[in-house]
Amino acid sequence: AGIKVTHDDYPYLFNVVEEMKIASGLERMPDIYIVQDKAMNAFSTGARPDTASILVTTGLLKTLSRDQLQGVIGHEIAHIKNRDVLLMSVCSIMLGIITVFHSYVRNVINSTRYLQDRYLFAAIIPPPVIVAIVAVLALLAAPLVSPLIHLCISRRREYLADACAALYTRYPEGLASALELLGRPGWRLISANASNLPMYIVNPFNPDGNRPGGHSRTHPPLWERIHVLRTMVSGASFADYNTAWGRVHHGEKPVISGADVAMAGTAALRESTDEQRPDGEPVREKIARAREVSNVLLGKKNFRVVPCACGATWKIPPDFTDRQVLCVRCGKMVEIPK
Repeated sequence: AGIKVTHDDYPYLFNVVEEMKIASGLERMPDIYIVQDKAMNAFSTGARPDTASILVTTGLLKTLSRDQLQGVIGHEIAHIKNRDVLLMSVCSIMLGIITVFHSYVRNVINSTRYLQDRYLFAAIIPPPVIVAIVAVLALLAAPLVSPLIHLCISRRREYLADACAALYTRYPEGLASALELLGRPGWRLISANASNLPMYIVNPFNPDGNRPGGHSRTHPPLWERIHVLRTMVSGASFADYNTAWGRVHHGEKPVISGADVAMAGTAALRESTDEQRPDGEPVREKIARAREVSNVLLGKKNFRVVPCACGATWKIPPDFTDRQVLCVRCGKMVEIPK
């Protein structure tokens, strides 16, 4: 379970989500949760936009820059805007019905065989032909329908969410570079839910499937998604995404319909908002961002962050009763506010 945060708790993350909410035209600000997990991933939930939530892991927040975080949040906002959660919920219900029916037919067949073996007179009463036909179809179809639904629906929705993120941020490189980081070998997301697997930005159960040469049933290959995003050199609209898609897939049918392309209009690319440095992001800034995330979670658990005049900070648990704490850096006693 994640920890819900507000603007007062974590303005940095709240502002990024709000920017993508405004860019997408979403009417309601989704609830924001932080999941304490080293794995880098994000997830959206809620059958309707007015009940939607976005969950991001601490590993993601500690690693990504602002441009990269905007791309990831834009992707998850797109899932909410496009009602992908509702679509996959309906698909899950259909798969559940197929699975239950498959089990029921198999039990009927087993029961009939039991009666035929137990009672000789029952051998002259074979199972109805219609039951036999339906049983065969159910036994053959159930194992095949489930992966096909996920393969045909969830993968296409991932491409659409990538295109929406590029449109909302007008900076496809932000999401592309974030996907590169998420595709590195790392921790599996412990808190992932298999029923909502397509709603994660990358497959949390199959890290190898996120990398070039890997295979993931619910998500397209990351190298392919990154390649399409980085081929968008003339603009950030749906039309530009379709053009990039055609170049990567050599003239295959566009992933976004003509009606959606016309409705979205045009969008020019923008420059990166991250400060560019030849040596990359300084380590001290990454450390500061990691500390900020940790302080937010500690604050939600009623820890108190007490600063010392020497620059050190101390995290005081809620059950600590002393009024002072010794600073091991400068050797002075630091007053703990009530």
